[in-house]
Amino acid sequence: MCFFIAKCVIITARGIATIEFWSGEMKIIDLTRPLTEEIPLYPGDEAPKIEQIKNLDSDGYRAKRLTVTTHTGTHIDSPSHLFKSGATLDEISPEQFLGTAIVADVSSAKDTIEVSDIKLPKADIFNTDFLLLYTGAEEVIETEGSDSQTPVLSQEAADFLASMPLKGVGFDALSPDDIKSRDLKNHRTFFHSKMIIIENLINLKKLPIGKQFCLVALPLLASDSDGCPARVLAIL
Repeated sequence: MCFFIAKCVIITARGIATIEFWSGEMKIIDLTRPLTEEIPLYPGDEAPKIEQIKNLDSDGYRAKRLTVTTHTGTHIDSPSHLFKSGATLDEISPEQFLGTAIVADVSSAKDTIEVSDIKLPKADIFNTDFLLLYTGAEEVIETEGSDSQTPVLSQEAADFLASMPLKGVGFDALSPDDIKSRDLKNHRTFFHSKMIIIENLINLKKLPIGKQFCLVALPLLASDSDGCPARVLAIL
């Protein structure tokens, strides 16, 4: 256990945001899906491979070979995912990957998530760095499979969020678009606003709805990357 009195100070485009933590147990919630060979995948993606290549008995140490695509598991998309001239993750400032965040519970939406489903004051969204959308997709994916349909943002809702000065948006779904979509309009909408997209999050239902906390979402520093697996943590 970790007991402390501290402040989370985040420098943002809107100034300095400070979240105070009261003395007591620090609560960290891991929003990262564990990386296994059976991890839920976006339809058509290759499954990761985890191979033992060195052993304690024969080599004196353990080592594994990990083979993954740039969009495996909990990961971050960069604009270069869709745009020829879009920024790659290694070109984006590290400040883009941490900040304040809030969760919107949109799990009551049927097929399409409208602005009215977000149910957070506009000022709260405006004054945070990341909006995480709890759609209930985590549970659906785990029980019904990766190709199951989950609620997606309407174009109006995506435009609304893209108009906010957010660093990024996050989803428990495999994509902010319909998994059958070819044009990926919501991706493009967020990328045009220079946002990062965090996909395949877990444990969003464990976070307080509408209450601000610190988010750390750090992708691997891979060269020329259109996306990369990330460790994503909520600090309350």
